[in-house]
Amino acid sequence: MTLRSLESYGFTEVGEWHLAGNRIRPKLDKLRNKRVVYAFVVDDDVKYIGICDKTNLEKRMNSQRYHYSKDIPSRIESSLRQNKVVKIFALDPEGYECRGLRIDLVRGLEYPLIEQLDPEWNKKLKDTER
Repeated sequence: MTLRSLESYGFTEVGEWHLAGNRIRPKLDKLRNKRVVYAFVVDDDVKYIGICDKTNLEKRMNSQRYHYSKDIPSRIESSLRQNKVVKIFALDPEGYECRGLRIDLVRGLEYPLIEQLDPEWNKKLKDTER
């Protein structure tokens, strides 16, 4: 799915990934201290959707370098080594309450966005988990 679709949901560019020696490093310009839904975009193509489950964007991006599957960091690194730009987009949804119950939109948006946008790296990750 394209960047235009992502932006139509309210995502904005907040940074990008860089190679520093043999490591990938995020550079964030906005929303670093927010709990958000995030996306990685390469060549205007949405490659991955994730969430900051219990942390903020900066901590999540730093932990992303050591992602449990190693698949996402290796895809980021591979793209960077091909001289592609890996942009980081984020959506900071406002919270809602229903009858006194706080609704977590960060968690609630992850799966519908993945289903709607069908990012390549999310699909590959699902296939390797089976």
